[in-house]
Amino acid sequence: MKNPEIKQEASMLVDLLRRSLSQMEKITKMYSLSNDLRGVEKDEFNRLIRLCEGSYRDDIDRLRWWINYLMLERIEGKLRYESNDRYTLQPEDFEFHCGSSIEVYNDGEWHFGRVEYDHDPKSKCHGYYFCGSHNFALKPGMKAAIRRNTSIRD
Repeated sequence: MKNPEIKQEASMLVDLLRRSLSQMEKITKMYSLSNDLRGVEKDEFNRLIRLCEGSYRDDIDRLRWWINYLMLERIEGKLRYESNDRYTLQPEDFEFHCGSSIEVYNDGEWHFGRVEYDHDPKSKCHGYYFCGSHNFALKPGMKAAIRRNTSIRD
């Protein structure tokens, strides 16, 4: 590198990455801290730990996306099936479409994913369903949540 300013910036970036990676190696020790957390806070914390230690470790953009997502205002409610064949989050009246981000409480834990639609009437997830680490049909009354940027209102 010929430009001394670029060389200095690159050196600072390399140093920052080295420090970050050395801290990330300590991440597995953080699991014990999650024992004091409950509900969605525990699930959020464990999600961040898994992102730091696991398959996304090299994908800083994905980690940044999740951190930004989890920092958004969280609005929790129940799913309601509407007469237009769509689900809304009550009491917010937020209407879900294919691709909408959603968090659903199912089998004792929160799942992070999106809403999709299956047109096959023989499918176990016929109609709107949750798509994430597990796929399952959405049902009226399910506990669900959305994240909203508080600086931007629809």
